Amino acid sequence: MGQFQDIPNFVVSELRSSSEIVNLFLTDDRQTLNVLRCYGVEQYSWDGSWDGDASPKLTGRFRFGNKIVAARAMRNRISGKFHYLVLLEEADAIIVQIRNDLFELEDEVEFKSKFGKPDRVLSEIICYDERFNRHFMCVEDGRVVKINLDTTTTIRFNPKAPFSVVFETCHEIVNFEVCWHMDNSLGECMSMAIITRHRTNTHYRINFIQELNPATDKWRVAGGEEMHLDLGQGSWDSPKILGLSSCGYLFISPVKVGFLGLEDAGDGFGLKVTKWRESSGPCIFEQNPNLQILGNPIVTKSQEETLMHIFTNYGHIFSSSLGNLILKLNDDSRSFDVGFVSPNVNKFGPKAIQFVDYAFPLQNNLVILTTLTSGMVLLNLDSKLTRTLLPFEKFSIFDSTTVGVDSASRKLVLCGGSHANRGFLEVTQLEFRGKVHVKRIRRLETGGARICHAWFRDNSIFWTDDNAHLFKDEMLVDAAGRETIFVTAGRTIIHTDEKIAYAQIHAFHGESFVYATDKGQICWTDDLKSLWVPGFKKNEEAIYTISASILKSNSILTVLAWRSHCVWVTGSKLTMSKVNKIEEIADCLVKRGASFEGVVFTGKAGEFLTYSTEGTMLHFLNLCNHPLRVVDIPGSDFVITYCKEVAFLLKLVSNTGVGLAELSIPFAVRHLCHRGVTTFHAISFDNDVFEIDLRELLLDDMRITSKKIVCRTHSLTDVISFESSRRYILALALASNFDNKTNRTITNTQIHCYDIIKGELVSSCDISKDFPQALVSSITKVPVQKMLLSAQYIDNETSYAKQLILGRCFLLSLNYELADDERLDNLLLFTLDDLNGEIELQLTFNTQFSVTCLSGYYNRIIFASGERLQAFQLDYSVKENEFRLLPVSNAMMPFHGFPKRHFAIPCLHKAFTALKPSKKQKTEASSLTQVLGVFDVSKGLQFYSVDVSSVIQKKTELMTSVLQSVSLSPVKASFQLDYSALVRDLDFMCDMFFQDCGGHVDKNAEDLHLESKFAAIGLRNTIAVAYKLCSHPGSSSDHTKSTVQGSSSAIMKLPYHANGLSSVETRSDTNTSVNENALPYAKSFNPLFVVHTAEGFAFLVSTIVNQQVFEEYAVAWEKTTNVKPRFTADFEQDSEEARIFDEKLLKRSHALESLL
Repeated sequence: MGQFQDIPNFVVSELRSSSEIVNLFLTDDRQTLNVLRCYGVEQYSWDGSWDGDASPKLTGRFRFGNKIVAARAMRNRISGKFHYLVLLEEADAIIVQIRNDLFELEDEVEFKSKFGKPDRVLSEIICYDERFNRHFMCVEDGRVVKINLDTTTTIRFNPKAPFSVVFETCHEIVNFEVCWHMDNSLGECMSMAIITRHRTNTHYRINFIQELNPATDKWRVAGGEEMHLDLGQGSWDSPKILGLSSCGYLFISPVKVGFLGLEDAGDGFGLKVTKWRESSGPCIFEQNPNLQILGNPIVTKSQEETLMHIFTNYGHIFSSSLGNLILKLNDDSRSFDVGFVSPNVNKFGPKAIQFVDYAFPLQNNLVILTTLTSGMVLLNLDSKLTRTLLPFEKFSIFDSTTVGVDSASRKLVLCGGSHANRGFLEVTQLEFRGKVHVKRIRRLETGGARICHAWFRDNSIFWTDDNAHLFKDEMLVDAAGRETIFVTAGRTIIHTDEKIAYAQIHAFHGESFVYATDKGQICWTDDLKSLWVPGFKKNEEAIYTISASILKSNSILTVLAWRSHCVWVTGSKLTMSKVNKIEEIADCLVKRGASFEGVVFTGKAGEFLTYSTEGTMLHFLNLCNHPLRVVDIPGSDFVITYCKEVAFLLKLVSNTGVGLAELSIPFAVRHLCHRGVTTFHAISFDNDVFEIDLRELLLDDMRITSKKIVCRTHSLTDVISFESSRRYILALALASNFDNKTNRTITNTQIHCYDIIKGELVSSCDISKDFPQALVSSITKVPVQKMLLSAQYIDNETSYAKQLILGRCFLLSLNYELADDERLDNLLLFTLDDLNGEIELQLTFNTQFSVTCLSGYYNRIIFASGERLQAFQLDYSVKENEFRLLPVSNAMMPFHGFPKRHFAIPCLHKAFTALKPSKKQKTEASSLTQVLGVFDVSKGLQFYSVDVSSVIQKKTELMTSVLQSVSLSPVKASFQLDYSALVRDLDFMCDMFFQDCGGHVDKNAEDLHLESKFAAIGLRNTIAVAYKLCSHPGSSSDHTKSTVQGSSSAIMKLPYHANGLSSVETRSDTNTSVNENALPYAKSFNPLFVVHTAEGFAFLVSTIVNQQVFEEYAVAWEKTTNVKPRFTADFEQDSEEARIFDEKLLKRSHALESLL
């Protein structure tokens, strides 16, 4: 193996699978229903009958390597058993397979596309000639081919010529069908009707071809030249075809049905086309422009009659008697009436089946409908009754975000939706196996008072309010105003007096306590001894906390902590020290566990830190942004730490990582107290009292779990998370409904706030109600990231308190193109209350130009682009409680495009940023400037230098730097990305991102880390991806300090329709400990981005930065050669060892674990 850093590699982790169904087959013995999804086949035990309410039971699942795009059944006329023709999509080819009745592979060939695969897959991709057991397929825009099979003994592909072309055109083929006819010169012959569409418009044409000899594959044009087809349908719904034997073809759209007959020309030249005839379509009275017919008509036969059935995506079914129709067609009149009978499925079935995806005929009177919201629905065509067979919902993935970017415990949140105005959030995280049992006991009536401290004693609760009044349950016990700091198990009330901290000694037989006084004296109640802290002076603003426990050595370890100071006492030995990495200590615990002994410190900013009893730091974790309290689980290695938002269960191990998972408690905990072995009592912020039992969690390992939250009114198109909250996230919700009264589509846009721990919507803001005719074009949070710009300005006037307020802000832009007045405010600033999830509008602003993209930058600067590009700065006055959005740059020249993303590029020397640098400029390389990248869907990448000017002002007796202006100018900076050649390999970019990761590495790390990463989606589901590796940290302001070890790039090819990318943020402090389960892989993988697909798949793409792990994956990958890979890549580097690993095929999830 060569140098590892020179070997490019990508690891693809499947975050979410798809529910898309390709086809359904019921076996001959009517015992098994084979459901072919896009990733493989699922087998269910089911007899195919209408009777009975039993749902099909899953009995087997087989995953294919590539995406299945089509499948048809055919009977082996020798064995009598069914075989299946399966088409799988590869990066640049179609794999055609023959599988037996057990779906075992028997033969396969590769079909190389001449014109390239179509951007969409035709539902009518295969036509089957039952008479001669032949299949015709169209898997590219301009050719129909016949699949040649050898059926002498069994079914195999003809080894000499597996395919033969029967029709070829320069236009796009949208549908085709075959039909048998009687010809005087040829006898019975087969014809084919092919509908094509011009590539630059929506004009449809019909082509007829006639088979001359099935043995020689001779075809010729029938009926003359191609004919124009106008059925009044839109470009979104191609015409459907039904072939009528010895009659002709029906061409069907929602509003019109056309007929072209084929008959013997009588001159020895085969078939000729009769005149065009028309009838009203099945949906002539439906005004909804989104209405579509699902596939070609389904024909059912009975002793009485033969019926044609047409299904729509809105749940209509239209039926017509083919016998009566053929009699009408034999008439010479130009017009005819198809005679559709329209019993609406919605009238006799559940409402949810109005959103139908496809209709699959099962047998004469039964059809299975696949729906967007109800899964598989069985329809009886005789009784017009329905029942649900397999419930599921079909979604596309639109966006994703990471919750707890710098936390040791992270969550990945996906959002998506469907045309049925249904949306969802899916939260993926590491959790302990088992279930948290939560039982509400009662409500504590406080009369509106806020609970400050609480102690659970027997069946009573002692608590204090803001006025230092002490209550027992709802009864006032002490109103003297002396602050209570502890209530013992014997109900002895301990007032502050001179005491600043008080605690019970853990692992002590009986009741014994330790406390500290405001003079610096530490006292123990069991032996009445005390020690003095040298030089102690009470700090009125500090929080003091004390903890003590008997260790296994039978000595008592006592720790007193405040601010970042701590005092350790063992016997008569007193040691003073500072706690690393915590500025404000919130709580401490001396822990004696089954195998762990040490001290736990928690901080006001969500830090969790452990020390050994000798004073050596063991673990440091960032968990959240709020003060953490810690509660012991005696006799075990577990502790619980909680804040006002979330609670964590941690398993402490001395020499390795920390087993860590967020507890699924459906309420925010105000106070938590240990009561039994694994039981706790908790008080919520609503003053409800709960009992929590963790007995199932303490005995099991951890696992990756996914939890779904469904929105039944809107699709969720964008999602954002906040550093200040692990509980609440925001989603942009969109719903479109056709209004029959106004004959137009009504769009409703809302902002939703979801509690992802409880799994429910907690608040919303109806944008469409407050701002009619406006559409949301962009949404972004406003993080406060401080950085030195132009070597002169950094935001040092924003206090920590103001940062917390601004960190809860988000901004969205409105588009008024459909409004009568476009001069309305188009920027809206909101805040999120991280205690209850309420959304509040703070200000509106008019940019005077349309905006399609917003992004937060450094030092409270925000960029807005659309018709123009402009910089703003967000400010907040604590005194006036008022937000301000101030323009700090001029609006740049018109873009005449559609900006979609902004990204910061590493600093460039000013000498190289000018479009036409002078000789003098080229020699001056001492100053640096920031560069803003703008991705425009229509124009590609554009670059602008960001130069700031500032002044020093005296505010509140401090000298602060105040921003005066931002200067933006176009630059030629593509060379700095080193990815420009990769961009040129893409035909078109629909999404992209770039991220500089130079400052996000570990100074002491042995493995490689990311310097930067880039990805872009091109046509035909290709993704250009690149990354740079470095061995030690660079600085985003000086990249010369970074040693670049490897740069890798490739064009990845997906078998699915990629519709978006989301960058995965790298933890800024990689010294943070992580979950013990993920520890071996935490620094072996670097996450790059998440790919979203229209089919409902989502994939995490990472790269391996550890040679041992790479070799392990490479060896495992060699053992999967019997399965074709789903993903391929053309690597820019000439490396035979370059790899793309599919974790699903490897049956691993290490890359995903390292992210969480």
